[in-house]
Amino acid sequence: MSYLPVNKLAEWRKANEPSECPILKTKTNDWVVDHDHKSGEIRAVISRQGNTLIGKIENIFTSLCKGKAKDLPKVLENISKYLRKDSTKILHPVGLNQLTSRFKN
Repeated sequence: MSYLPVNKLAEWRKANEPSECPILKTKTNDWVVDHDHKSGEIRAVISRQGNTLIGKIENIFTSLCKGKAKDLPKVLENISKYLRKDSTKILHPVGLNQLTSRFKN
């Protein structure tokens, strides 16, 4: 493994800037160098918003859910499958309140 000094970070970021964020699939001018907080290893250049999102997901999974970082990709796959399930077509009581308050505004 090699080390990227802070004075070379901006140059590396610019040289590795993608055409779109690999997380959000959006275009931006606000790029950051993402790194793994456990190993310190650089993963890629991603949007600041994508970096914030992945950081929050990782932190919540490891702290609140007591999950192991190695298990997070599988959990995210499970979440993706879950969110793609067919709708039950049944409205939750809180969901009704949320919908009616949106219509009031």
